[in-house]
Amino acid sequence: MKMRILSTLLAVLFMGIGPVRGQKPPDKPFFPVKGDVDLSSNFCEPRPGHFHGGIDIRTGGVEGREVFAPADGYIWRLKYSFIGYGKGLYLKDLHGNIYVFGHLSALAERFEKIVRDYQYKNQIYSFDLFFEPDSLPVKKGELVAFSGQTGYGAPHIHFEVRNKNNLPLNPLTNGFDLPDKYRPRLEGLGLIYLDSSSLFPDGERRIYPTLVFDKIRKQYTSEKPVVVRGAFGIMVKVVDRLRENGPRLNIHKAELYIDDQLYYEAVYDRYDYAQTGQVDLCFDYPLLVRDNEFWHLLFIPEGGNFEGARSPRASGGIYGVDLDNSHGLHRARAEFSDAVGNKAVLNFQFIWLPSGNIYRTVWFNDSTCYFEKDRDDANLDIRRVTFWELPPQGPWRTLDSSRVSIMPNGDYRLLIPGYKERPRAIKCRLRGESGWSSDDALSILDDRPLTRAELNYDLQAGGLKLEATANRRAASPPMVEIQYEDGFVSRRVMELTDADNFSLFIKADKIKSKITRVRLLDALTQDVLQILSPDIHYAGAQSPGTFAIARENLNIDFTGKDFYAPVYLEIKTEEQGFPDKSSLVGRVYSVGPETVPLADGLNVRIESLRGNDPQVGLYRLNSKGKWTWMEPQRDSGGITTRSRLVGTFALLEDLEPPLIKNIQPGQGATISKTMPEISCRVNDNLSGVDFDGSMTITLDGRWLIPEYDPETEILKTLPPEKLAPGKHDLEIMVTDRCGNNRKTQISFTVGAGINKKK
Repeated sequence: MKMRILSTLLAVLFMGIGPVRGQKPPDKPFFPVKGDVDLSSNFCEPRPGHFHGGIDIRTGGVEGREVFAPADGYIWRLKYSFIGYGKGLYLKDLHGNIYVFGHLSALAERFEKIVRDYQYKNQIYSFDLFFEPDSLPVKKGELVAFSGQTGYGAPHIHFEVRNKNNLPLNPLTNGFDLPDKYRPRLEGLGLIYLDSSSLFPDGERRIYPTLVFDKIRKQYTSEKPVVVRGAFGIMVKVVDRLRENGPRLNIHKAELYIDDQLYYEAVYDRYDYAQTGQVDLCFDYPLLVRDNEFWHLLFIPEGGNFEGARSPRASGGIYGVDLDNSHGLHRARAEFSDAVGNKAVLNFQFIWLPSGNIYRTVWFNDSTCYFEKDRDDANLDIRRVTFWELPPQGPWRTLDSSRVSIMPNGDYRLLIPGYKERPRAIKCRLRGESGWSSDDALSILDDRPLTRAELNYDLQAGGLKLEATANRRAASPPMVEIQYEDGFVSRRVMELTDADNFSLFIKADKIKSKITRVRLLDALTQDVLQILSPDIHYAGAQSPGTFAIARENLNIDFTGKDFYAPVYLEIKTEEQGFPDKSSLVGRVYSVGPETVPLADGLNVRIESLRGNDPQVGLYRLNSKGKWTWMEPQRDSGGITTRSRLVGTFALLEDLEPPLIKNIQPGQGATISKTMPEISCRVNDNLSGVDFDGSMTITLDGRWLIPEYDPETEILKTLPPEKLAPGKHDLEIMVTDRCGNNRKTQISFTVGAGINKKK
């Protein structure tokens, strides 16, 4: 047998070209498990920064399910690691296709012996071995491994199909089909504004229409047409299942049609590892990171180039950008299919209105005004116009019809109550034949200047969202003045979104400079109501050169290629609410918003005179509120790391060695088994221990193979051979990434007269 260790890159370069998308292997492969098959995850589901490359086969929460060779071939690769796939087996068939199995507990005996011999010879747990075609042949249906829980996740089998070029294929459409009589289920519909400023009536950039299921037509629809006024995209929350109330799985295909024209199509049949980060653009990233919800985007956002997604439209499926997009009522239809063709259908209507108002308000005197048609509404199915007033107290209400007259030219005349009954504001509401409604031509009657208002901001959707609350109802909308580092100053009037709330959105795509000051002004008097001094930086996609932003001891370096689209980034110093506060070395910094996906990564550096101190590391706070170690580059002036995510960073000092607890067999124990499992629990609070060489187990001075699960924190091993009766000395030493180590020594006894026991 000849073994050689190659880099993954070298192996890929010498492979042939794989089959075309969706093509099945020439021979029907054997499903790798016997009996019923249930999945917990499907192909191309989103994971942090990458697509899920295969399917996850459930094992009922236990280990040891038999795994069989799908085809004739040979063991091409064996890779073991404490993290990721854990114990992984790669089988290559006679046609060059590759089958991957992850999270295994053990291999079939003839392969297991090869692994153990290699680990004992080199005294390592982790390895990556490649084998020649004639080294480890296997037959179709041959037992090759057993399921487990190594690496990440609960007990299951991770199974992948890859083509000759080592590119992942969807197993369910490439020879490993499963019975499935359940169509996908639609759980949500969303519309997202993608232009530079549009807001929905509630002041947000997103709206989630209520869905209903038509049992007769067996399709989903919205309760009424959705009103939009700017360029927008559609997203859906849709899941598939193999059985009633089964695990939620990804679909296979999504299609969007508007007025019976194809606008977008995504097929999850394969992907290139170079495109795996595109998962952040196929699914809605903010909802993914905040709520762990999988919403499919039915358009190609800026920076997207996933080969499974396409659009025949120049806009990439965004409505309101193409020249043939027209105002009026439109029909949208979306179809979602699983791997066997079961289909769910969504049909809904939307009315695309002009960005401005249909009517404008013209005042004749203090008590009489006219609502004049300001735009052509020939394509709008307006059935009725009603008028509303906002009284000094209480919600909006319809204006008394006796005060409304329609003029011969189609305009409306309104008589406005005076004195104590005078409303704060008036507006008209348009209603369409198809059931839609939209407010129009808002007029504020209170012309007193604002004296107090509170301004807040939030970075979202690649822009700056501003909200203000006034000290009285329906005041004239205030103005926001934004000053940029290059000296440019812009002013924008906010929109009234509630009786006393105002909103404004500014997209990071036009002014490519840092925002240094935000002032809230009364639009009538120009009086300053509030001043904010944020630390908001522009980060432009595909911009040439390298950029650096800093705050106190934090420095962030990036290029334009590190971002998919232009965004605003803000750096803050945080004061409280962090774990391990006593271990902090200096300030805690947040780089956000967390809803910004990165095309590559950022260089994060924190200056410190303790940069070369091995017990000080740079950490990022994860979604579970725990500090995670970042691989450092050290120098006397600080620590630098490369991060694929924005977030919260800090330097922490790790002085505590790992804990070793619950050792089995225990100190002084007498046992009957000659092949006992030796185990303990290993915990390290900060820098961690899940790397090769961090754990050493010796029995009677002989090195044993350490198997560690970083999720359960269980470290275990087996003796290489049966133990003789008598006393045995066990030593366990664990070292964390900062060099802190702990050694524990115990003795146990194998009882006499048990030579026949196992």
